[in-house]
Amino acid sequence: MDENFKQKFVTIGVYFLGNNLLPEEITNTLKIEPTYSKKKGDRWNSSTGEEIVAKIGCWELYARHKAASENLADQIRFIVESLGDKIGNLEKVEGIDRAFINIFYSLETHPDSRTVEVDFSAKELMSLTSLGLPVQITIPVLETEETTPPPLNR
Repeated sequence: MDENFKQKFVTIGVYFLGNNLLPEEITNTLKIEPTYSKKKGDRWNSSTGEEIVAKIGCWELYARHKAASENLADQIRFIVESLGDKIGNLEKVEGIDRAFINIFYSLETHPDSRTVEVDFSAKELMSLTSLGLPVQITIPVLETEETTPPPLNR
C-alpha cells in the first residue's frame, strides 16, 4: 500500500437486498445468522431517538469480527467457508433484487497522497469469485487535519 496512506481497517461483507426480501428465508437457506437484517418497512429508533423506516429489505454478513483475525485473507476465508457450498440454494429464495460482496477499506490520507494500491492474491480473488457474486470495493478516504485545506478568507 502507498506509504502516504494508513489503513484504518478493512472488512468484507456479503449483501442481499430487495423490496420483497424476507431475511429469515435467507437465514434459513444459508443456515447462518446475519450480522444485520431488516425487512422493508421495519422501524427502529436511531441513537438520537429519530424513527427510521427501512426503505428496502436487507440481509448482511460482515466478516471483520467473525473471522479468525481482521486481516483480509482470514476474512475472505470466513466468507467463502460460510457461504461457499450453500450459495446456490439462494436461487430458490424469492425477493433478492441485488446480491454482492463488498470489500470496505477505510484509509487515512496524508499531504502528498495521490493514489492507493490494494493487493489481492490470485487465491483470494479466485475464492471470492467462486461464490458467483459481483465484488464491489469501497474506499472512503478520510483527510487528516494536516491535509484539510484551510477555510477561504474572503
